[in-house]
Amino acid sequence: MFSLLAILVLTFTRPASAFDGRSGENIVIKSDEVIDDDLYVTAGAFVLDGTVNGDLIVVGQTLTINGKVDGDVMAAGQPPPRLNRLLNRCGSGGQLPVSQAYAIQSS
Repeated sequence: MFSLLAILVLTFTRPASAFDGRSGENIVIKSDEVIDDDLYVTAGAFVLDGTVNGDLIVVGQTLTINGKVDGDVMAAGQPPPRLNRLLNRCGSGGQLPVSQAYAIQSS
């Protein structure tokens, strides 16, 4: 699934733009770190406490965004355990179908 999302992400990127790409088990952008490019991340766990002056595109299991993003955010992660328990009670077997994605927009 991560490979498919990575291909989709790369399909829609602008070829002339610079970007910062990071991958690994745990990726942390510390509170004093400022990234002046688009940021592309694949990680088991991702934490953003710093600032991204560009778009953030992140795929991982656990995603935490506490910092600031001065651009668009595309994120694909695993639903939290509490949501999985709710889905189990609703009869979906704890799975969140791709057709039921969530979009969160801030103003």
